Amino acid sequence: MVKKIIAFEGHNGVGKSTIGNEFAKKIRARFIYGVDEDSLTNGLKEKFIMKAKWYPSALHFIAGTMETKRKLDEVSTEEVVVLDRSYWSTLAVIWDRNEKDKNKILNIFSDGRKFLPVPDIIFILKASYETCNERINSKNTKDKNLDKVVNKKYYDKEKNFYNWLIQNKDEKTTIISIDTDNMSKEDVYNACLKEYKKTIREEIKNEGYNKIN
Repeated sequence: MVKKIIAFEGHNGVGKSTIGNEFAKKIRARFIYGVDEDSLTNGLKEKFIMKAKWYPSALHFIAGTMETKRKLDEVSTEEVVVLDRSYWSTLAVIWDRNEKDKNKILNIFSDGRKFLPVPDIIFILKASYETCNERINSKNTKDKNLDKVVNKKYYDKEKNFYNWLIQNKDEKTTIISIDTDNMSKEDVYNACLKEYKKTIREEIKNEGYNKIN
């Protein structure tokens, strides 16, 4: 069973996939989508992002993260896995809805916790709206079309959500927020690696203290 899950979160275009992939290589971990890839094939990703109503869309992607958890539980040879987004991203997408709707998703997270791949560490990569747009426009992938949903209102919604998540995180999760504006990919990657090593040192220190006491 996987012992540690690390997730990269943040705005569309901020660089989660690029940085997360390089980070995973450096620590010799596997890098995968938070949502199981079978849930994203044959046009399902586009359909549930662009066409489905908000609740069926949320359920689809949450189910996809639960399938990721099922598959990870079957793995016995990997110590660490790095995710491109976690189940929290589902809530970020609907963060402009009313409290009743948001609580529906939070209740699913609470009731279905044992089925979800709960991250031990979340890196939240931040950047300005202008920077994210520049990075989106420089993409050369099919997902660039999906980024058309991103406008200033969408960006602000995600920003408000990630600020909330930092204050209301899962008790098991360490959150590390990194402002990537005016930073190269190498700078961001090195900052993530530095914070990760610091977190691991703190964990080892605390484990030693708990054993003594």
